[in-house]
Amino acid sequence: MPWRWVEANAWPFANDKSNRNAHAMNDFKKFYETALEQLTTQPGSPFEIGRRDINGVSYKVFLNAPGDIPALIAPAREFGDQEFLVYEGERWSFADFFEQVDRLAYLLREKYGAKKSMRIAIAMRNYPEWMSCWLAVVSTGAVVVPINSLGSAEELHFNLQDSGAELVFCDQRRYDLLDANNSSIKAVVARPEREIAGNGHIALQALLDSAPAAASLPAHEHDIAAEDDAMIMYTSGTSGKPKGAVFTHHSCCQAIINLDLVGAVSYMTNEALFNKHFEKQLPIKSLLTVPLFHVSGLYSQFLPNLRGGRTLVMMYKWNSQVACELIEKERIANVVAAPSMLLELMECPAFDNIDVGSIMNISGGGAATPERLSKLRRDKTPDAMRCWVRIGTPSM
Repeated sequence: MPWRWVEANAWPFANDKSNRNAHAMNDFKKFYETALEQLTTQPGSPFEIGRRDINGVSYKVFLNAPGDIPALIAPAREFGDQEFLVYEGERWSFADFFEQVDRLAYLLREKYGAKKSMRIAIAMRNYPEWMSCWLAVVSTGAVVVPINSLGSAEELHFNLQDSGAELVFCDQRRYDLLDANNSSIKAVVARPEREIAGNGHIALQALLDSAPAAASLPAHEHDIAAEDDAMIMYTSGTSGKPKGAVFTHHSCCQAIINLDLVGAVSYMTNEALFNKHFEKQLPIKSLLTVPLFHVSGLYSQFLPNLRGGRTLVMMYKWNSQVACELIEKERIANVVAAPSMLLELMECPAFDNIDVGSIMNISGGGAATPERLSKLRRDKTPDAMRCWVRIGTPSM
């Protein structure tokens, strides 16, 4: 794991007296750039940067990054019974999560013929099953299509048709919008509120019940190449029809390693804060406040926390009062959200009455940060990082 490398190779840098003095003199830019250079230039570093030709074009890349998503996520399997997901009273271990992922991947191949270039959509609000479906699809080599779960029936139908999806994992609301009786696409419904039957549609749990336990599944060797398509993510379509952006396995892996790098630099440039948090001996937990169909939920939350062995506390939808309750109950360390959501959180009366001592990072992006929010963050969470970094924290 990259964090082990950082501790073993970059720790002398972080403790060097001259660097401490530079930090004390607020020469943060110089300190940051020095840390970044060390992490990206050492041969064999997980963050080593160089150039590589892809389809005849030379790109700057992380040379040692995994080439496909199953390989990127493989380290997470080592966390076993450690807690990964918390959702409305449910608690899933990493083993629980991968049990569902592996059984779903098996069923996708055996029942639906999932293979390279086949498009499989996900149209549901934030459920644990959103994540297991996403990883199961890409593990088969098929192309996953996350769809805006806050959109209209028209947008749902357009995205399904435009992407060429042959199967959709959805929740009850999206299933109802699908007009399933008149649709050629097959639907698998997570947490249905009514019986699902007919026309090839099925409840997700009923589908899972038809699969053997993951431990007894036949071995399967995937043949995914780095430049194979992994995902089609649609724009919101505010100025016209939504447009699909294609992500390869390579581009997905490079994006997550880049987030790992940001986290490693944050670690090296905020050593005292990290150590203060580690002394509390609290598990690293992140609050998922944003939709998984958006890059901020998928890239900034789900995949880095899964890969890094951290707990993800899920919210079905944003509610500042509920967020306050979860921060205190679960001892949340990382809160990442849009600036408007963070402002609402810090102005919520409940925020002044909860213990925020576990928080070490409150960050946001996607819009300008109001000065009032910066002041509230400094006043109400003085022990949190002062740089706005969209990343979790290392699992040590």
